[in-house]
Amino acid sequence: MRARWGDLSFLWRSSLGLWRFFCLAHPFGVYRIKLTVRPCCLILRTDSRAVVSCPRKRRRGFSLIEAMVAITILSIAGSALLWGVSSAMQVTEENVDQTLALGMAQQLMDEILGARDHAIGGNPYEHPGSASSWEHSGQGRERYNDIDDFNGLRFGPPVELHGTAIGMGDGAGNLRHPNFRVQSAPFTHWRQEIDIDYVDPDNLSSSLSGTAVSDYRAIVVRIVYAEPGQPRRVLAQLRQVVTYVPPL
Repeated sequence: MRARWGDLSFLWRSSLGLWRFFCLAHPFGVYRIKLTVRPCCLILRTDSRAVVSCPRKRRRGFSLIEAMVAITILSIAGSALLWGVSSAMQVTEENVDQTLALGMAQQLMDEILGARDHAIGGNPYEHPGSASSWEHSGQGRERYNDIDDFNGLRFGPPVELHGTAIGMGDGAGNLRHPNFRVQSAPFTHWRQEIDIDYVDPDNLSSSLSGTAVSDYRAIVVRIVYAEPGQPRRVLAQLRQVVTYVPPL
């Protein structure tokens, strides 16, 4: 005989797989009912039949609009993150280039300062200063022995003292072993520039114009990034003022 829901004074809902026995009063007698609780279902078993009641639970998913909004938010956040990473990498690359260029400029400046002020027996106020044909005929700058020999030099890509590419020579005019050579690709568009001008004794930051000379000269060394079709960019620049002391 089927048990009616009106005979129950409670509704037991649970997600546990428990069961209990109950005795219910019925107009035709007392029946032993086995009540089993399963997830989302309530099952009543009597001696004759079973009544199963499974309440429907509404399942709600994402709508198309919600999915599109979520994708849009993720796209904006991802773009901002990638932009930040790209900017950080670009800043890091520029810092590395400037550090290398500064070291390259300092090495070139030390090379110039290690030379004589002017040729022995020559004119100390030569204007404009330049190297002789014999000094130009060397492999690189190994014959430059006066400061004015370096005036107006332009090298690109940068070279070492003996004319070999940066990171390729052994310091004596020969190439290094292939395993110890530095790839020159990063310096393809780099240039070394040297300018030497006479400066005003009363204002060492001001260069003299025309053929005017003085006992003071400014040595300017620049490392420039010059890619065809792109504006020139100075990676490093050093300026040093030297003076000539005439003999008594």
